[in-house]
Amino acid sequence: MRKNVNAILAVLMFACMCCFAGCVGCSCDGDAKVHKTYPGTKETTQDEWNIPNEEKLGLPLYKNNMLVSSVESSSEETDGVVKQIEVDYNTKDDFSTVAQWYKDKLGEPAKTSTTEDGNQQMTWKTDLEGYENLVVVTGTKDHTAISAIKTKV
Repeated sequence: MRKNVNAILAVLMFACMCCFAGCVGCSCDGDAKVHKTYPGTKETTQDEWNIPNEEKLGLPLYKNNMLVSSVESSSEETDGVVKQIEVDYNTKDDFSTVAQWYKDKLGEPAKTSTTEDGNQQMTWKTDLEGYENLVVVTGTKDHTAISAIKTKV
């Protein structure tokens, strides 16, 4: 009986350690802050990231290799009408991969530039149903920063 209890406790302890390590089954290579999804694995939901869905934002969001700890979002509403939504986050994917993904989704960027730090940056702007939507993608040496902003005009 005692061996059975010890075996059960060992299994429970292992399961708890896996849960606290995070990302069991998401193929994040042990980094709980980066989520990769592959066919057949469970995708982390946007609710878990605390960001609005693409429908509410009105813009596509690049979700591969997202550094979840980098996510910041804010929303301003008046009388149930969204005045502004902003989402900022980073991905481990390189600038060219993310920029190409947005080109495929939104077409050519409205602006291509280089920041003061020498980083590449692309900006897309769309106007849709009384809202101005911006996506800004900035490459850095170790990640790509993405900002998506929806503003009532």
